Amino acid sequence: MDFVLIFGDSAVGKMTVGKALMEQTRLRLFHNHMMIEPVLEIFGEFHLPAIEKTRDVIFDEFLKTNQKGSFLLSCGRLVSRMTGIMFRRYMISLRVKGRLVTTWNL
Repeated sequence: MDFVLIFGDSAVGKMTVGKALMEQTRLRLFHNHMMIEPVLEIFGEFHLPAIEKTRDVIFDEFLKTNQKGSFLLSCGRLVSRMTGIMFRRYMISLRVKGRLVTTWNL
């Protein structure tokens, strides 16, 4: 397994599962809070375009490496349509690169 996408609504345990997975494997953990919190500090509010661009840049750069990792994607009501589009793009990108992918919907 090269890559795990964990997605689900807010507060269902994505972070808990991701941390446990990181401790038991060599996968790196990339989660929404790593993007949301700096944007909140800089903008003083939830600024979705900045969060999405940050996530996309990191994901695209990650694809250029041979690293293994897990991404936690939040599918709350506010961003569910965009997260679905992003999820499909991530899955296509990973498959094109020949990466082994596992998805978990919590």
